[in-house]
Amino acid sequence: MRLLLLIIISSSFWQVQAQTEVAELSVHLKNDDILTGTTDITTIAFKTDFGTLNLPIDAINSIDIGLTDGRFDKGHLLGLLEKLENGNEKEREKSFDEIVRMEEGAIPFIKAYLSSSTFSLGSEDLNIQTLYEVMLAKHKISPNYSLKDVLIYNNEFRVEGMFEFDNITLSTDYGNIQIERNDIARLDVKIVTQGIANKNTFKLFANQHISGKKEDGWLNTGILVKKGDQINIRADGQIVLASLSGNIYFPDGGVNGSVGAEGSKPSYGQVVFKIGQNGEELKAGDSYTAYANQTGIIYLAIFESVFNTANSGYYTIDLNVIEEKKSYE
Repeated sequence: MRLLLLIIISSSFWQVQAQTEVAELSVHLKNDDILTGTTDITTIAFKTDFGTLNLPIDAINSIDIGLTDGRFDKGHLLGLLEKLENGNEKEREKSFDEIVRMEEGAIPFIKAYLSSSTFSLGSEDLNIQTLYEVMLAKHKISPNYSLKDVLIYNNEFRVEGMFEFDNITLSTDYGNIQIERNDIARLDVKIVTQGIANKNTFKLFANQHISGKKEDGWLNTGILVKKGDQINIRADGQIVLASLSGNIYFPDGGVNGSVGAEGSKPSYGQVVFKIGQNGEELKAGDSYTAYANQTGIIYLAIFESVFNTANSGYYTIDLNVIEEKKSYE
């Protein structure tokens, strides 16, 4: 009896551990490198002109990091810029070298001075235009930089403001990596399930999870199915496919309120799945139950051959895999 109780407790513990969700960050660096790992951040405090948004990490899709407006002596910088513009050769060279050593926060001030100045470039090598271009290159800043961070959440809402942090720590297979804010161009957030889960609920977004999209069109559920296991898929919701004249579609493939087409082949707007990245594309619709004919990870998508970012809406998918009962008699 004690052994049986221990087995039950251990099994329950494994089920909880198998379905633990964590936030995975893809950190896009200004040098174009991408670092990926998990984070223990659970809430993002995002300051806007209308107050602070406290958003759970699982609601956030991405954050574009704006230019850091560093604290420095603006009066001193102004004096250096005036010497660079009007001084003699030695003064200009000294001012140029001192400004170039400054942090990226000086860039907006230089740009404002450049815009308001009436100086002529002439034949001088060390001028303010050259200084501005050098500063952009040194700090790997786009000429179209923003002074505010831009946050996307719930896959549709966009807000400008400030996510205040000095650095972010990623947990990776190679240990913890600390990344400074000044090195970051963008953060992408994805909620992943650690371990092997057997059921979960997912959202298929029409502006992302399209079967015909070459990259990242298929949602990796992280759920492993083995040959002989039962697959149960239930779906609801509605989407608008701009790629198909802006018609409204439903998980069974129904369009504008009509019932989806029958048959084994997928039709536009339907929920489809495959087992393994290179598996056969199979029709799921709004309700599907069958036994797996192979082993692999289940992928989900919306069937459509053309991807259009103007698509909108999402399907909610309940996926459950029931392990095949084996007889040992």
